[in-house]
Amino acid sequence: MHPVKKRCLSERGADLRKGSSSMSEKQRSLMLDFLSEHPCMVLDRSVGGTANKPSVDELWENLAIILNNCGSGAQKDGCGWRRSWHDLKRYESLKAKESMTKLEKMTEKMNEKPTLVLSPLQERIANLLNVSISVSIKF
Repeated sequence: MHPVKKRCLSERGADLRKGSSSMSEKQRSLMLDFLSEHPCMVLDRSVGGTANKPSVDELWENLAIILNNCGSGAQKDGCGWRRSWHDLKRYESLKAKESMTKLEKMTEKMNEKPTLVLSPLQERIANLLNVSISVSIKF
């Protein structure tokens, strides 16, 4: 038997998890600002284990209210915005890795050390995740 999926509805009865548009730049910026203020949400790990999970879930619901009320972009519940954060992290990470691979191939031929320039969005995400970016190529 499959678990029953919780359906999240807006005040008007619309399903907030399906059929939503893409996140707007304003929503993305607001999300990153909120996540920098609440680091427990960034890696989706509660300090103190599962006992604090409800408070993290409440933070995602609070963020959903903020993002849904910003006037443009997607309309989602807390679960949907959490998924968007995971997708954003993954997408930007893959994009940076892909750029690094291309850069390594180009600089291999020129015998130079590569320097990867991150987009402002990638840099904000890296800072949130406390990721230090170091590049080393073996010649």
